[in-house]
Amino acid sequence: MSTNSKPCNPGHPPVKRALSRGAAGDKYAVEKLADGSVKVVTEVAGRAGGRATYEKIVDAAGNTVSVVQKAYDSAGNLVHVDPKFP
Repeated sequence: MSTNSKPCNPGHPPVKRALSRGAAGDKYAVEKLADGSVKVVTEVAGRAGGRATYEKIVDAAGNTVSVVQKAYDSAGNLVHVDPKFP
């Protein structure tokens, strides 16, 4: 996973929560978007060699805008997209 080199504010409570929920083996990327929003991507290992990513967008005011789960099979193919919020 790559991260954007622009500074972001991981101090917003929704960003802090997204970063604190993971396990030791999870991977994280935090990226500040052009409109001032912050995108937090958490990647977790799945069963049978697959993986899942959770993408959370937090606006500049600290409000969660969206959360989307994406599941990938062991070959890296996207197999499922599940919007969690809104």
